[in-house]
Amino acid sequence: MDIAKGTVNGVPAVMPGRWADHLGVIDLVLEGEEGKWQVTSGKAEARPIYDSKAGKSLVAAKPELVEALKNAHDSTREYVNKPIGKLAAGIDSYLALVQDTAAMQVIRDAQRAYVERMIQGDPDLADLPVLTAAAPFKVAAAKTRRMTLSISPRAI
Repeated sequence: MDIAKGTVNGVPAVMPGRWADHLGVIDLVLEGEEGKWQVTSGKAEARPIYDSKAGKSLVAAKPELVEALKNAHDSTREYVNKPIGKLAAGIDSYLALVQDTAAMQVIRDAQRAYVERMIQGDPDLADLPVLTAAAPFKVAAAKTRRMTLSISPRAI
């Protein structure tokens, strides 16, 4: 791993920041020869674009991009804010790393429902069992170390 170049085994790799505070940028150098392109080198970095402590952008918006993406952006926001269900009881992920939790069960149930819908009517898959797994994870803000979803409508 080369931290300065942002490569893993010579391959540029980057993970963008949380809540889009860093933009993952991969810069490749390409050389064309006999109608084929070859990557000759590359580097990657997580470029800061938002200061979460100050609550401000570190880059200026490009008006032409804002306008070109407005409909897609507005449609996406509308979609992810539509209610998809309501919890009958609160769920907590606090103990997810040491025991099964309702939070993990919700994920497994959603996965199972999705797969069952996708294979419905397919004779090659109709008799196969649907198995699902969810890796345990704890969701919490650093200060609280605990996250509980209360009884209320849920959106994506």
